[in-house]
Amino acid sequence: MTALARRIRRCVVIAALLGVAAGIAGMLPGHQHFADSRDCFGIGLSTLFGIEHPPHAPCEPVYDKLVGESPAGGYQLALYIAVVLACGGFVYRRPSRANAFGWSVLAIFIGAAWIAATFSLGHMFEQTKVLPAARVTEVLFGSMMVVVVPITMLVALIGNRWARDDGPRARIVT
Repeated sequence: MTALARRIRRCVVIAALLGVAAGIAGMLPGHQHFADSRDCFGIGLSTLFGIEHPPHAPCEPVYDKLVGESPAGGYQLALYIAVVLACGGFVYRRPSRANAFGWSVLAIFIGAAWIAATFSLGHMFEQTKVLPAARVTEVLFGSMMVVVVPITMLVALIGNRWARDDGPRARIVT
């Protein structure tokens, strides 16, 4: 096995460890959503579009009504990580420049499709409290993506450009 293949395999193993940890942390509760108990948004809309404008005191929103919790990453993140790591498994079995570079590019395109598929404005008028599990998931997932995209790409592109000289070569003298 060449030095380039060992480096590429190390990148895949590190990405797999970070990805599995991010997938596990992503299943924990990561966000709490609170609604305004005074309904200031509704009062503002009724005042704006109503015929009569009753004198209202300025409405100060109070976000104290817990409406729900959502996971730090959920099944969508776990599915994305599984797809990226499945491609990484192929790269681990056949480590080459082209496969490693392709894995990095594929992770970018799959990530763009994942963002487009999971985009939502569902909690737009609620206040969201981010729990520590969400931050841990963000750090682990971000670290995995740094290993997959720029580091693996750099290893693939400049892996064996500067080969080491392991010492003098033996010569047969007759």
